[in-house]
Amino acid sequence: MREDTHRIVVVGASSLLGREIAEELNAGPLGSGTVVLLDSDAEPGKLEDIGGEASVLQAVEPASFEGADAVIFATAADAGRYWEDAVRFGAAAIDATGTVRGLPVLSPRVRDHTTLSLETTGVAAAHPAATMLAAVLVPLHKAGLLQDAYATVLQPASENGAAALDELHQQTISLLSFQTVPTEQHDVQVAFNLLGRLGEDAKFEVASTKSLVERQLGSLLDGAPAPMLQWVQAPAFHGYAVSLFVKAGEAASLETVEEALRSDLIEPVAADDPPASNIAAAGQDKILVESAADSSGVLRFWIVADNLKLLAQTAVGCAIELLRMRPSGVVQ
Repeated sequence: MREDTHRIVVVGASSLLGREIAEELNAGPLGSGTVVLLDSDAEPGKLEDIGGEASVLQAVEPASFEGADAVIFATAADAGRYWEDAVRFGAAAIDATGTVRGLPVLSPRVRDHTTLSLETTGVAAAHPAATMLAAVLVPLHKAGLLQDAYATVLQPASENGAAALDELHQQTISLLSFQTVPTEQHDVQVAFNLLGRLGEDAKFEVASTKSLVERQLGSLLDGAPAPMLQWVQAPAFHGYAVSLFVKAGEAASLETVEEALRSDLIEPVAADDPPASNIAAAGQDKILVESAADSSGVLRFWIVADNLKLLAQTAVGCAIELLRMRPSGVVQ
């Protein structure tokens, strides 16, 4: 695969995720090729600061995908509208939004995917929470340390884009100023609050993200038991956090657990290290994991990761995997 000959298109490049994907592309093996940034709201030739560099955004139209080797969709609306156009022009398409149903789900840093072929026209990049859970559960299962799992997932505002992020910011300022909080996005106060669901008129649903991750885990767990999930909207701007309990079936030492989890994706956090947190994970390319084991055979994990960084890496990894299946750089 010659990375310098590829033309990679990012759709929704001005979104939070799109910016992160553009940065990952420019810093990775595909950055030596041509990276084209498209956005539905962009004025032709508009400059945006992406990764500290001035980048030109172009408006999206079906013809934008002509000559593209891979197209990464960073916004749900664009994935729904332009997916078939990207595939029709022969590009390897990657959905990083969970919008397009029926696609193979990939998380290349968690497990190998040997089912891809020249006939694979598109894939879904695994949701960051799905990657976080699979990165822990799959190796525990292979080590014989997983019977059942139960997880509480704390979702940040950035899961639902810049508008949700801005509203949490404004809610925080309003509460500290003793003013009425805006609720157009969440239809409920999120700042300084923990919620199992949002208001009836919210622009998105907590349950929909939970359902997406449950579906994707079915493809990622490689035979491991699926965890029971509780989803919580947290008053955090960035970074997913997961409290995971695993029934191992037998007592296991902490050393055994950490050895099972050892990979280039996981960064173990020891008891004498600074605590793992969404702030500590910001900008990190690894999942931070604190582990605990007791004599009853119960394992406890606190798992945090930068959700945008992790999803961007997954999406770019998916593009690399698809392009490797097509040495010419074009889907046949």
